[in-house]
Amino acid sequence: MRVFATFAVLAGLTFIPTAPALGQAEVVGWAPDYSGACAGCNLSGKRMVGWTIDGGHYAETDFRNADMRGVSAIQAVFDGSNATGINLIGSTITGAQFENTRMDNAQLRRANATGANFTGAGLAGAALDTGRFISGVFERTNLSGITARDAVFAAADLRGAIVTRADLTGSDFSGAKLQDATLSGATLTNAIFVDSNLSGADLRGILGFASADFDGACASADTMLPEGLQLDICGD
Repeated sequence: MRVFATFAVLAGLTFIPTAPALGQAEVVGWAPDYSGACAGCNLSGKRMVGWTIDGGHYAETDFRNADMRGVSAIQAVFDGSNATGINLIGSTITGAQFENTRMDNAQLRRANATGANFTGAGLAGAALDTGRFISGVFERTNLSGITARDAVFAAADLRGAIVTRADLTGSDFSGAKLQDATLSGATLTNAIFVDSNLSGADLRGILGFASADFDGACASADTMLPEGLQLDICGD
C-alpha cells in the first residue's frame, strides 16, 4: 500500500508525511488546507473539522466515525471507503465521489453535495436533513431509514435506489430520476416531486402523500402506487 502526499505550507510551516511503523497503517502529517492522497489509510475517529482537502484521493480509506464537520472536499475521491458514522455536517463535498462507500448512520445535515456521486453506496440510517444533493447520483444506493427533511434532490439520479421507511418530509425531488426506486413506507409529507420520473418505482405504503406535490410527475404501468394516488404515464 502506497501513500502519495502533497506538502502543505501554512504560515511558513511545512507538513510532511510521517513514515508508518512496521505493521501499521500509513500515517500522514495532516494539516488544514492539506490536499493530496492517502488511499487505504486508517483515519477512523480522526478529528478533521474545517479542513480543506479539495481534490484529494482517499479511496478505500477507513473514515469510520471521523469528525469532518465543515470540511471542504470538493471533487475529492472516497470510492470504496468505510465511512460508517462519519460526521460531515455542514461540509462542502460538491462533485465528490463516494461510489460503493459505506456510510451507514453518517451525518450529512446541511451538507452541500451538489453533483456528488453516491452510486452503490450504503447510507442506511444516515441524516441528510436540509442537505443539498442537487444533480447528485444515487443509483442503486441504499438510503433506507434515512432522515432527509427539507433536503434538496432536484434533478438527482436515484434510479434503483432503496429509500424505504425514509423521512422525506419537505424534501424536493423536482425533476429527479426515480425509475425503479423503492420508496415503500417512506414519509412524503409536503415533499415535492414535480416533473419527476417514477417509472417502475415502488410507492406502496408511503405516508403523507396527500400533501406532497406530484405536479407533472409521471409513472409507468408497473409503478406501484398507493390507493388514492394517480400519475400520468411517462412519454417516450
